[in-house]
Amino acid sequence: MFPLLLSSLLASPAQATESVEMNVILTIHAGEGDCIFEDVITPWDSGFQTCRDALKEILEELETMGIAAEVQFQPGFLSLLDMDRSADAFDFEADLLDRGHGLGLHIHAQCLKPLDSKGNCSGFGVWGNTSGSTSPTQDVFELRARSLRSTGENVGQSYHSFNVWGWSHRIETDLSGGDTTAIDFLNTQGFRYAVGTNVGKEYAKSSTDDCYDGYRIDTADTYRAVPHPFKVAGGVGGRAHVVVYSAATPKWGDPGYNSAIVEAGFDDAMSCAHDRVVNAADTGWDGELFTYAGFTHLHNLKEDVDKDGVYDGLGDLEEFMEMADTLAEDYSDDDVTFSVVYRNVSTLEGMRQAHEAEGGDYDH
Repeated sequence: MFPLLLSSLLASPAQATESVEMNVILTIHAGEGDCIFEDVITPWDSGFQTCRDALKEILEELETMGIAAEVQFQPGFLSLLDMDRSADAFDFEADLLDRGHGLGLHIHAQCLKPLDSKGNCSGFGVWGNTSGSTSPTQDVFELRARSLRSTGENVGQSYHSFNVWGWSHRIETDLSGGDTTAIDFLNTQGFRYAVGTNVGKEYAKSSTDDCYDGYRIDTADTYRAVPHPFKVAGGVGGRAHVVVYSAATPKWGDPGYNSAIVEAGFDDAMSCAHDRVVNAADTGWDGELFTYAGFTHLHNLKEDVDKDGVYDGLGDLEEFMEMADTLAEDYSDDDVTFSVVYRNVSTLEGMRQAHEAEGGDYDH
């Protein structure tokens, strides 16, 4: 009996436990709220210096916390950081990239006047504003994107991710009508990796239906993130595409930050990940990475409401990290063990493309 039992065990080895990471992209919009500087022309402005110093301190602290953030700069703030030659100037290498953080670009309705020849940029000074808010025409959308790209080029910084007000509206409009104008234009401007909200994607799911698809039906959806990025294909010989990281908006550091509802959103992400892995035969999961992308703002993170010398947003993030690790442990079992890591978009894109090169699916 013993030899038979031994041979049976050798012929049917135990199923190996999957080790899976939940990658968190902490996206910081730097240059809005009380850090908007489109009308400021000198880095000696005291408001700018306050925001600059807070950014430096926050990024240093995030590094010590093990967070590699994705910082998307608004153009006015980015320009002043580049102009600053003081002893306290922000160093894009030492203060940002060498700490593992990523550099992206972000713009609302602003426009750079010299780039406009159609009368779509109104206001005084170098910077004006466009119409259309988050639902711009194609002309206005292109003006915003060109304004942002021009600013990035002027300061000589290579950017990886982007968020242009109206990108989700333009892409959704393209998709619904089979038009790829916006996607093709973004590619010509070098914008390839979008991090933002309001673009959905249908995912293969198991019977528990746990994966969020990006479509915002109720308030709770603001706190959920799509589990994998997805490509939106354009034209240009079939090579053009935009990779969308559809994100949640927890706003760490905001006075209205709600840890309970943020936890519920992250719980959904972990439930989706567990479901997709253990039911891979049904869901199609083949090892592609999971992500939880979330937004906040520099002006949220630098608040110190109780005046204790500690940024309130960093306290929210510490609480979030503890919660995330706890949920990862809760969702770990004999089939899968989870861990939570914090990576920027550039790092994740390299990992995902390597997975695709090995024959894996980029997204589902």
